Amino acid sequence: MAASSRRMNADDKTRQGIGPAQMLRSSRRRLRPFGHRVLWRLAPAYARRRSARAEAAAKQARLQAEVEHIGERHQEQIERLEDLARELIRSAESLRRGVADAEAAASLAHRRIDRFAAGPGAHDEAGAHDEAGAHDEAGAHDEADAHDGSQS
Repeated sequence: MAASSRRMNADDKTRQGIGPAQMLRSSRRRLRPFGHRVLWRLAPAYARRRSARAEAAAKQARLQAEVEHIGERHQEQIERLEDLARELIRSAESLRRGVADAEAAASLAHRRIDRFAAGPGAHDEAGAHDEAGAHDEAGAHDEADAHDGSQS
């Protein structure tokens, strides 16, 4: 209390009047080592986080490119399968027509054999009719083959 009852002189007034610039300098000297310690402590974690983000972005780009490549390959495979299916359908239709032609030829041959076995008089009259019918059937199949071939 003795100090407070004493009057201030000119020296007291100048000593207590520390300016803001001087305060800032002394604060900087105390805070600078603290700031360095904080930065060195946080920098590795920040670097790891940035590195992980960069790796994730690169991985995403690689996956996107791979998905696009796989999509293209699948599209090519689908087109190939469609071509194979069309070829299979054409082959099946051709075989069906071939079987029908073979059945018609076999039927004609059976009729001729039956006529031949029946005797010489029945052969002349019925033979002209059977041959014309067989020719019409074969002609119809030939026209269908030519029509299918023009579509390919």
